[in-house]
Amino acid sequence: MAIPILPVTEPTSAASRAPAAGASADTIAVPAGIVGELRRWLARAGTPPGGAGRPSDGLRRRLAEELRPQARVWLSLHIPKTAGLTFSLVLAEVFREDFFRSYWEITNCRGETVPAFPANARCIHGHIDLHALLPAHPDALLLTWVREPVQRVASLYHYWRREPDLRHPLCRALHERQLSLLDFARQDRARNDMTRFFAGYGPADFAFIGLFEELGPSMELFFRKFGLPPVPLAHGHRNPDRGADGYPVSAAEQAEIAELNADDVRLYRACARRFAEEGEAHHG
Repeated sequence: MAIPILPVTEPTSAASRAPAAGASADTIAVPAGIVGELRRWLARAGTPPGGAGRPSDGLRRRLAEELRPQARVWLSLHIPKTAGLTFSLVLAEVFREDFFRSYWEITNCRGETVPAFPANARCIHGHIDLHALLPAHPDALLLTWVREPVQRVASLYHYWRREPDLRHPLCRALHERQLSLLDFARQDRARNDMTRFFAGYGPADFAFIGLFEELGPSMELFFRKFGLPPVPLAHGHRNPDRGADGYPVSAAEQAEIAELNADDVRLYRACARRFAEEGEAHHG
């Protein structure tokens, strides 16, 4: 007899929903870490000669079918220039075949374009529209990363100067008009981008928020919070223009860009406070 499995019981948020309707007292809630481990084990399990200690193909399929439809979807919001590529590589290792990216197009874990998210999509990462995806996944776990707003704007500016993406109107304007950093920052599309991606949600609505400036501790928090075994980090786009202390920004540029991104400054401070509190709770 199949054991019904509730959506995973790891950290909830203000956006978390009630358990599935109709769950009985016999229902067992499986922690996210265990589900992740089962997925990794099933993905790697084979049927060697004799099959000793390994499941049969039929058992693997049955276990996967039991777990897949009832696990909560993870929506990983990638705000540009906040370590999103690095984080995506970690998520791809954790979710394997159930991992999908959403940018200009939808791609699977092998980078192949697919027309839509399939039923087995359990982690969607990218520049996603929360209002478009949450109605289909009302109990999803939300994850994201943030970065000090002035440095984030400077990073996007220098990145697009080096590797333009002319599909984006702001990037086209940068190159067509040869914008300076300040002129770039003054464009409406360059202002308060983190707040725009949060789409009306707040830090409390997210199960995890990492800080770009605390990459290592943030990843430790992520693995610990969801009971996942650590995955070696493979760093993504490392901009050669960025020094050890960040991008060179004058005091005047710092002040104006911060003022242009006042909403993002408030959001970042709120996320940084939460991160500090979670660290204190762990060490306390």
